[in-house]
Amino acid sequence: MKFSARNTGRLAGYVDRIRQFATRTGGNVAMIFGIAVIPMILAGGAAVDYSRAFHVQQRLSMALDATALAVGASTKTNFNELNTLAQNYFNANYPAAELGVPGTLQLSIADGTVSLSATAELETVIMYLAGIQTMDVQSSVEVTKEQSALEVALVLDNTGSMNYSGKIGALKQASTDLVDILTGGEENPPLLKFALVPF
Repeated sequence: MKFSARNTGRLAGYVDRIRQFATRTGGNVAMIFGIAVIPMILAGGAAVDYSRAFHVQQRLSMALDATALAVGASTKTNFNELNTLAQNYFNANYPAAELGVPGTLQLSIADGTVSLSATAELETVIMYLAGIQTMDVQSSVEVTKEQSALEVALVLDNTGSMNYSGKIGALKQASTDLVDILTGGEENPPLLKFALVPF
C-alpha cells in the first residue's frame, strides 16, 4: 500500500492530536473531583446519621435511668411484676413515636443490683444511599437497690381473752407469717431486728 504525501500529513496530524490528548491535564481536576465527591457526600451523611444516633442514645439512656430508679425504689419482689413496671416506665419515657424505634427492654436483678438494657433502631437519612438502611443504638444502666435497716416491734395480746375462739393460734400464725415475709427465709438478716412486747 502506498501513501501519498497528503495522506502521510493527515496521519501525522492525527497522531499528534492523540499525543496531545494523552498529555492534556486541563480536565484532571474535574475528573478527580467527580470521583472524590461520592465518598465526601457519604462521609458527610455518616456524620449526620451518627449525630442523630447519638441523640437517640441520649434519650435511651435517660429513659433507662428513670426506669431503673423506679424499679430500684419499688417494694415489689415478684420478677414479672417488676418487669411489667419497668416496661411501663420505659414506654412512658421513650414513646415509640419519637425518633428511633425502641426494641425489647431487658431486665435482670441479682444481689440487689438492677440491670437494664435496650436497643433502638434508627432509619438512616444519607447512609441509606450506601446500602445502610438502619442503625442499631444500644444503652444499658445499673442501679443498686438501697438497703436500709428495719426494726419491727410486735405488740401481742396474751391475756386470758385470747384463749377463746382460736384467737391465740391465729395470733401465732400471723406473727410467724409476718416474720417469714420480712426475713425472706433468711435466718439472721443483718439489717432486720425484731422486738416482742407481750401485754
